Parts: sequence; structure tokens; C-alpha cells
Amino acid sequence: MLKQCFFGKVVGLVLLFGVLGASVMAETMDNSIDVFYIQHNHPRLINGQNIMGTIIVQNNNSNGFHLVISSDNLGKIAAVSGADGESDIDYMVSFEQLSGRVGDGVTLDLSETNLLTDHYLFTGTSQTSSTDIAIKVIVTLYGYDDSTLMAGSYRDFIEVDYTNNN
Repeated sequence: MLKQCFFGKVVGLVLLFGVLGASVMAETMDNSIDVFYIQHNHPRLINGQNIMGTIIVQNNNSNGFHLVISSDNLGKIAAVSGADGESDIDYMVSFEQLSGRVGDGVTLDLSETNLLTDHYLFTGTSQTSSTDIAIKVIVTLYGYDDSTLMAGSYRDFIEVDYTNNN
């Protein structure tokens, strides 16, 4: 299992990433391709949409794979302390398919999520054709106004777990 995280603070969300090198060359379902990485952005957070990065998945495992996204603070960039009047910042996560294809037998859920529960972006246990896809990740903040926001520390961990089903 590979784990990647989005980290949140008032000044920006940071996306940790790992890179594995390979490219999809054929439709052979021989488990020879297992690539997951995130091309990340470091935007200054604004009220509204913030493009956090792109998730890349290449996989030709006939047993499939899954990718789950979760939030430590259940969809809130939480104030570390409320001592000075800080309050949590709500957000939603949405996804946009940029390019590529999802293998037969794999389900892709691009629906917007508040991350109150785990969001299964990909699920599949019997993939019959390879997956090679890029998905944009967008975090939309609600009620965030940096001109009136109380000074302080805020954070959330958005975890992206990828598992190749062996």
C-alpha cells in the first residue's frame, strides 16, 4: 500500500508525493505495471476552488486495485487552537478526469465529497483491461476570507491510499 497526504494550513495545502517509474505499453494483464503518483501544486488558499494536484494511476493487475481518500478532520481545515477566536474552515473535494482510461472491471467515482467518510476514488477486484488515467484534485473552501480570518494555525491531513490487489 502506498500512502500520500495533502497537508493543510492557512497559507496553503501541501501535497506529499512519491514517484514510481514505468509506462503502460500494452494491454497484457500480467501485473507488470503498478504506478501511482501525485503531481502536486502549492496554491495559496482562496475562498472557492483550489487545484491541489493530479493523481496518476497506471495498473494492469487482473486482481485490480483501489484508491481511497480520507480526511483526519472530516472535511475541515481545523483550527489547532480556538484560544484567539479561530474557527474551522469547511471544504469539499471534487475530481476531474483529465486524460486516459479506466480499465474494465474498475469503478471510478468522480463525485464531490465532503470527506465525512472515506471516498473510494477507484475500486476494482477483477480488472480485464489496463488503467492509465490522470485525475485532477480540487479543494473548494467555503467561508474562507483571509482578510477576516483569525491568525493562528490550521491543518488537516488528506490521505490518499493506493493499494494494488495482489
